[in-house]
Amino acid sequence: MALSIVRGAELGGVVRVRQIGRGADDTYVLFDGDAPRWGVTIEWRWATLPFYAELVWPAAGVAVIGGSQEVYCLDLETADTRLQLQLDGYFGYLVLDRDSSGEEILFVLGCEDIHAYRPSLDLRWHAKDVAADGITFNRIDGDRLWVNAEMDPPGGWFAVEIDLATGKELSRHPKFSDDYLTRGY
Repeated sequence: MALSIVRGAELGGVVRVRQIGRGADDTYVLFDGDAPRWGVTIEWRWATLPFYAELVWPAAGVAVIGGSQEVYCLDLETADTRLQLQLDGYFGYLVLDRDSSGEEILFVLGCEDIHAYRPSLDLRWHAKDVAADGITFNRIDGDRLWVNAEMDPPGGWFAVEIDLATGKELSRHPKFSDDYLTRGY
């Protein structure tokens, strides 16, 4: 089974269509190969925010869709909402990776915080106030998660080391853009 979730796909021919919210800012269709399995329309809280992402997480049995200030984990068979996450700031990125034991982890990177979920969709940890205006994934190295956190936009980035088991910050080092100190603001 080759599942994929596609933003902006046409709903024509989709048998099961679900609506989240009253409007339809975006449509998503889950495909099994070339055949549509289900579709969903989402009315985003703040449709003008720039970051959206979607992925299929077979180990959890869900399609994960993030945008605006929300993340939805939708059942692969029924499109029912199995988890809904409201973020305090804006949504940034979705990342699936494995820890040193091989467990797959979903990282939801927001404007300021990181949420880490197990395949059971139980919250593994929530790291608060990691950044002021955005977080990007760097890598997992052993039992450490490395992210980049913007603390003083634009360009005031820091490399942040986080304990993968607890979500506790272990270190933070400047990683400024080349022109950060010479901008003259």
